[in-house]
Order: sequence, then structure tokens, then C-alpha cells
Amino acid sequence: MSKYLSSKALHHVNSVETASPKELQQQLKLFSEKTGFVSSDVFDLRSIRLLVSRLHDILRDNDSQSNIISRFDEITKLVFAKIISDKTYNSGASTPFSPSELSVNPCVVRKYYQHLSHQHSNLIPKRFSELDCSDSAIMKCVLALQSFNFTSTQFDVKGLAYEEIVRNTFGKGDHQQFFTPPHIIDFIVSACQPYIKGDICDPASGTGGFLCSITRHQINYSSLTSIEIDERLSWVSGINMLLHGAKNIRTVFLPSGGTLGNQAKQFFSCFDAIITNPPFGSDFTESDVLETFELGLGKSSRRRGILFIERCHALLRKKGTLAIILDEGVLNLPHATDVRQFIIKNFDLKAVISLPETAFMPYATVNASILIMSKKTCAENSNLSVFFAKADKVGRKTSGDEDIRYDEDGKNYLNSDLPSILNAWHKYLQEGQVDESENIYTADIYSNFDKERNGYRIDFQYHHPSRIKSQQLIATCIYPLKRLADICAERNVSISPCKELSSAIIRYTGLANIESNTGQFEQVPTPSDSLKSSVKMYQPSDIVFAKMRPNLRKVALMSFAEPGFVSSECSVFAVNKASDGTYLIDPLILSVLLRSDFVYGQIMHLVAGIGRLRINSKELLQVMIPLPPKDVQEEIRRQYLSQHQKIENLKSDIGSFLDRSQLMLTSSVQELVCSFIGSPKTSSTRMSELVGNQMKFASY
Repeated sequence: MSKYLSSKALHHVNSVETASPKELQQQLKLFSEKTGFVSSDVFDLRSIRLLVSRLHDILRDNDSQSNIISRFDEITKLVFAKIISDKTYNSGASTPFSPSELSVNPCVVRKYYQHLSHQHSNLIPKRFSELDCSDSAIMKCVLALQSFNFTSTQFDVKGLAYEEIVRNTFGKGDHQQFFTPPHIIDFIVSACQPYIKGDICDPASGTGGFLCSITRHQINYSSLTSIEIDERLSWVSGINMLLHGAKNIRTVFLPSGGTLGNQAKQFFSCFDAIITNPPFGSDFTESDVLETFELGLGKSSRRRGILFIERCHALLRKKGTLAIILDEGVLNLPHATDVRQFIIKNFDLKAVISLPETAFMPYATVNASILIMSKKTCAENSNLSVFFAKADKVGRKTSGDEDIRYDEDGKNYLNSDLPSILNAWHKYLQEGQVDESENIYTADIYSNFDKERNGYRIDFQYHHPSRIKSQQLIATCIYPLKRLADICAERNVSISPCKELSSAIIRYTGLANIESNTGQFEQVPTPSDSLKSSVKMYQPSDIVFAKMRPNLRKVALMSFAEPGFVSSECSVFAVNKASDGTYLIDPLILSVLLRSDFVYGQIMHLVAGIGRLRINSKELLQVMIPLPPKDVQEEIRRQYLSQHQKIENLKSDIGSFLDRSQLMLTSSVQELVCSFIGSPKTSSTRMSELVGNQMKFASY
């Protein structure tokens, strides 16, 4: 059974001067017994977080000149020494970290860590080979650590402990490191499991998350290599792998340019698989090195993530597999056309899995995709079909916290689309086909390249089947087709309310006030001074189209009698009128069409960007709209309104049924009470009459 300390118990560790060593050990034992639990993931993780937090507080309170990074270094050293100590102690030997009635000797602890550093000199650089914290901090930290046994738990608490230390220290570093969320790491490793073999590398390893996940998944491999530009992270990744039980590990610190520098050439054609999340948010500007890259030739700078694609290709052996996270712009924007050409020429693309913008929050709001591909052995495209998937949820809130849900049995799970995508991917690998849905499909992207000039786009939106369906509908349409620009005029009247309408109350409709798919919206009285950004004016019968994330289908006919203002993230369209003064197309019908699959299929491939995806008004105005005769339009409108009325009636009926069920529930409780105490059932009889009247009313 594991031993745990409550927050009160750990708090007492900080008052070491007030008790003798023997008394303190007895006190710690008593607290451990009182707060002990049967080993489980929940309790161990809670205890780990408590322990890490306490170690941090001890170092902060006893070493006033320390900062969060230096405290991280010392916690890493102490936890590493403690975990090695527990293994030694279980085999019968004693160490300074072993439970003892003797007082903690900081000098002995320092020598013990130096000894371990010498033993693991291939992983621990000289600058991290000694304990730098004060004697007082060492005494209190060791006493806190003595209460925790890292070898008595039923799961990999060692790795969890270190991941918790890392999680609370690192976020985004000087080299634009984003530390990939654990569930995304595990998803990628699980997806790549059929391809992971031989010598594995992460050339932008950070804290070693991908390589540790390979160990946790118990995948057979020959060696694990982490390459880092940051010496501290190189050390961290090595310790992390060691504590996860990894074998045949190697950490490589390359200070001059990291993996992108010339020192990395010694590792060309050395790896069978690479899994990585490169620092795609910063530029590489070393001109002499850029000239050695096909994708950097003649350029003064290039995004690191782009150069990593070419460098990973060089590091791989023939037929080696690359799994890499790239920002969406690399897959769809014009500036990266040469990058996509390089990918198509040098890799067999196997899968593209789009991640939501929340995936890396709170450190970044960026749309990214996971690419899985293998290094080509010849120029021909051997893999014609590519697996595409889109995750709307990845188990992560915008705060960076896990997005937890609970099933009917009370068991928690991550609110994520990744498990279903993983199942579909494995089915595709086994059977060569998928059950297509809006978020999962396969496509022959190479045929699309041949048919149209598309800049070699390889993003999820561009190759979606909805595009083909819309094109087929357009091809078979029996009515004249007009561009939206020929049917509508864009109303582009922008103002800054806080400046031009100071101290006024205006009718405002923000993006949050427009429902997805339904066309429902609100016109909210809003103080003009609260709106710092510009807004657009709309008139009654105008159509508002949200350009940001158009997949949400936020399109509404502004049916209020008074004009108002809408977010600048929207386009405002006024339907043109014919010579007889009637609309060319009924505004209601057009608003419904603009939030349909028919229109979205025409524009989804035009939605691009690396942050919040948008479509611009110029491209939106090129959408093709059928223009039936006026009598046909009138019949379509009549049928739509008839269906819409049925929907409203159904909603009303549902509300009535819910009210009746609540009355029946109240009545049944009242009847039970009256029966139980033997009282007359006057109240319950009255309740039954009310229910009966309600039922009669609903039937009319």
C-alpha cells in the first residue's frame, strides 16, 4: 500500500526545526497512516500533485533568490535521486532518502546525488550534476520525499511525478516550444504504433513526451534519441525517459541551431521513425544554414516548422515514417505551396488529422494538423488514398485544463473525438476503407492535383466530399445559376461605436448572439462605449453571414423592424430588387441556402488560416445560387414555412409534455405523503384534476 500525506501533514514538514528527527518521523508516520489509501490512479495523482507543490513551496521559502526554473532544476534532481533510492532501498540497501529515525544530513544527500550524476553522466550534464539548493531546503525536501514510496504503486507513478513537475514549470519557451498535451501525444503514438520500430527519434523533443509515451505503450524499438537546442530540455528529456523505464536512450544537445544546424548532419539516414511537434511559430534566420535547405534557398528567413519537414526527411532512412504536427497554414496557404510540393515529391502521405484551435490553449490559439507519412523510395505516388479526419474536441478546455465528462456509472472520460478517430484509422489500416462521416473520409488527393490548380493543398477542408457533392448539384441544376455578387450587394458601413456613438445604447448582434444552423439571433441593447472594435450596420431584411468559422453556419435574416449593428466578423448582404420592385430571390430562402451544405461545400476549401479560420467576402460573393422563377420561389417559401411551423408546434408539444410530467411527479409525491400518514387525499385529488385539465388542454 502506498503512503500519502495530507496537505496538513506536508505543511508540518516545513517546521522541521521545532521537532527532533525521531519525533518528526513518528509524526510523519502517523499522518501517513491517517491519510493512506489503497493505491489507485486518482489518489496517486492527487498525492503527486500535493508532493510537487510542497517541494516547490519549500524551495521558494528557503531559497529566496531562486526562481521557478531553478526550483524546477532542484526538484528534478531530488525526485530523480529519490526514485533511484527507492529501487535501491527495496533491494535491501539504505540511502539518504530511505525512511530513518536519524536526522537528514544535507552533505550526505549532496554526495549521493553527485554519485548518481556520475553514474548517469551520459544523461546529466555537468551543470546539473550537483544540488544547488540550501541545506535547509534539502533537509525539508528529503523529509517530504521520505513519506512517498515510488515503487509501491500499481502504475507508473515515477513518470507521472516527473510529468507533473514539467507541467507546472514549462509552457512556451524562448524557442517557441509548445509542450504537447499528453492525450494528443498518446493519440499520435497509438496511431503510429504499426510504424514504430527500430531507431526512433524526436528531433525537437522538449521534455521527451513522445519518446516516453512509446515506452508507456510498451512498443518494441531498438533505441530512443532526443535532440534538443536547449541543454536544460535535453537533460529533462533524458531524465524523463529514464524514469519511464526506457532502454537504449540517447540525448543529444545541439546548441548551434539545434536539429536545423549543421551539427545534425551526423544523424542523416539514422532513424526508422520520427515523431515530433516542432517549434512552428518562429523564424530561422541563419543565412548560411538556410542555403543548405531546399526550402530555405534564397530566403532571408523561413519558419522553423517548415524547415523541420525537410530536416526530418534527411534524418529518416528509406521508407521511414514521420508523424509531425504542423500549423494549418502550411497545408493550405499560398506562401507554403513549395512546402506542399516538397511533401508530395518526397513523402507518401498517409493521414491528415485536423486539430481544433483549443488544442494548445492557453499557450496558443492555432489550428494545426497531424501528418503521418513515409519517406519515398521513388518518385511515383504509391499511396493514392489518404485518410482525413477532423477533431472538434480533444479533451482540453481553453484554460488548458482537461475537459472531463462522466458516464452513467460515474466513470470519468475525456471529452474528445480522438478515440473515435483512432478506431477509424485502425480500421482503415486493416480494411482499406472507412465509414465516411462529416469529420472522417478518405480521398485520392493526387487526382485532385491533376484536375485543378489548387496549390497542392493537403488540408482537411479542401478534399472534403462535400465539395464534390456541391459540384454535382451545380452541374445538375435545372434553373439559372447566379453568383451571390449578382444577387446581393454587400452593405459595408462600418463605425466605431465608442467614438462615433458615444454614450448611446445601440441594437447589437454579436457572433455569440447568432445560433449555429438555425438562423435564430438576438438584437441586444448594448452601451456603445462597451464596443471598442468597429461594427457593421444592417437594415431590416438584410442577411448576416459570419465569416469566422463558417462551418458553424451562423447565417441570419435580420427580421427586426429597426436597423442595428453586427460584429465586424460578419458580412452584411442586401438582396437586389428587380425592375418591378420585388426581390430577385426571397431573402428568407437565400438565408436558408447560405447556411446549407450546398453552399458550405462550395466555400469550405476556401477557408484558410492558422488561427481562427475565416473566409473573405470576395470569395463568398462567388458562391453560385440557383434562381428559380418567382412562382417556384413562392411555393418553396410556402413549403419551408409550413415545415417550420410544424417544427414550432412540435417544440410546443414537447414543452407541454414536460409540464405534464412535472405535474404528475408532484402529484405522485403528494399522494405518497397523504397515503403514508393516512390523511385525506384532497390535495392529491386536486393535483390529479390539474393534470387532467392540462392533458385536455394539450389535446385541443
